[in-house]
Amino acid sequence: MDFEKLCEQEHPEGSPFTLEECLEVFHYFFRKYEDFTGKPHPPLKGEQIHRIMVKMPYLDDYPIEPESYKAMIDKYFRTPFPDCDYRINHFFSGQIRKLRYYEECY
Repeated sequence: MDFEKLCEQEHPEGSPFTLEECLEVFHYFFRKYEDFTGKPHPPLKGEQIHRIMVKMPYLDDYPIEPESYKAMIDKYFRTPFPDCDYRINHFFSGQIRKLRYYEECY
């Protein structure tokens, strides 16, 4: 999948994260997903990428740094979730990121 091409088209204007920072988070997550599952992450739709990129710089309304994501993602894959696919949409849903942030970065 050509995430750079999709992200360039979907990058939210005015985002505090640069396109490169967003791509680093995506690439790190997908690398960890493949290490964890043994297979590549399924493709995402453009609107899913856009939604994730809008959420990425914040936890609720609290701004976070792009560097926080490595620790959060590592913790995510060490956290047992019953019947979970461990895909990026799950990571960005509900309170998943927020809890990993407080566990690892706060």
